[in-house]
Amino acid sequence: MSIYYISCLGADGNNGLSPASPWRTLARLAEAVAAEMIRPGDSVLLRGGDTFQGSISWFRGGDPLLPITLSRYGSSRPTVRSGMRHGLWYSGDGGMIVRGIDFVGDATSLYGTTSGIEVSAAEGGPCRNILIEDVSCTEYSFAGILLSTSLPLWDCSVRNCRLVRNANGLLTSAGDGSVDSRGIFGLTLSGILAEDNDWVGDGSENPIGHGISLYNVSGLSAEYCRLLRNGTRFIGNPGHSGFILYNCDHAVIRFCEAIDNGDPSTWGDGQGFVVDQCQDVLIEHNFSRGNLNGGFQVMTVTPPGRSQRVTVRNCVSLDDVVGLSVYGESDDIYFLNNQVRTHSRDGVFRKCADVSPGTGDVIRFWGNRFTADDGAVLLQVTGERGLRGVSGFPANEWVSADPQFLANDAGYATLGELLAAVPVELSP
Repeated sequence: MSIYYISCLGADGNNGLSPASPWRTLARLAEAVAAEMIRPGDSVLLRGGDTFQGSISWFRGGDPLLPITLSRYGSSRPTVRSGMRHGLWYSGDGGMIVRGIDFVGDATSLYGTTSGIEVSAAEGGPCRNILIEDVSCTEYSFAGILLSTSLPLWDCSVRNCRLVRNANGLLTSAGDGSVDSRGIFGLTLSGILAEDNDWVGDGSENPIGHGISLYNVSGLSAEYCRLLRNGTRFIGNPGHSGFILYNCDHAVIRFCEAIDNGDPSTWGDGQGFVVDQCQDVLIEHNFSRGNLNGGFQVMTVTPPGRSQRVTVRNCVSLDDVVGLSVYGESDDIYFLNNQVRTHSRDGVFRKCADVSPGTGDVIRFWGNRFTADDGAVLLQVTGERGLRGVSGFPANEWVSADPQFLANDAGYATLGELLAAVPVELSP
């Protein structure tokens, strides 16, 4: 196994095999990749403190059991300035580690197609064993990190990364687009900071303003991620949220926080945590504050897909426009032991909980504490269909000096009247 070194003090005529004889440019690395000089188990190290101009394209990787490593040497961090191109584009069978590098783009205004790191499965697939750790990606016009493949991607981890001022923080785009399609199997996210991701839209339905947006993932573990002020500045395209799962299954999100994510457009997004058309999801011990839509929202926007078997428990929502929300054809949804507090003292219409049209079967609110201050609403129910399948609100605590309840056309005049009318189950 070989180690190759690259330094701005080196020369491309060197053999690159020691810090004393490093290569100089990323162009020399590209030649080595194309010539298949770099083999499974090898490492390529960039000198810390140096800035490298250009983009890295890797059409072949290591073996899933013998990954190739792209990292750094020295005590400082190297920077790859890729301009209007990807920082790193990888397509292979897997076995790739990227660690300790800062990627900086140059897409300062317009939405485009470049990402700091893009990973996809090679033709024939699948791609296995990808680790992206301790990297930063800034000012890319599509995403800081993009996992994009129509072929299976297995066992991918993204840890301790900073994704700041991109169109989106981390995106997955996988599978064939059908309701039951999955493209990524076994994704681990930990310690990700996704902050101030937003961009000028192009008027299409391409996503903009997501901190983390996962599409067609089966098997997710996400923890200790921070999602701050995503989607707050520009308008045009949909998106705008802290953490969204779409068409995913078997996911766990815990110990994360979503703060001040927004949506200034007419799309009505801006959620902290949102689950759309997902199955078997657990969201627990998370914190949401100041988001311009649901702090914790479970929904089904475009049937025939449905959100099913989703639990939100032991979470805190503070001053979100909606604390807990369920919308559309959603089944077996549990909101358990959450703390929600909000207010309308700044003139913004806020509510602790919202049950909206199309609600499916078995929706349970159990053991939650709802506190509404300064004109905020405790509970909004829209239409009789909004209550279809709701299994009551047992053991919840409703706190408000001036209780407000918006039943719209559901036919109930007060919160107490609704709570008395809805069937109550004895256990969650």
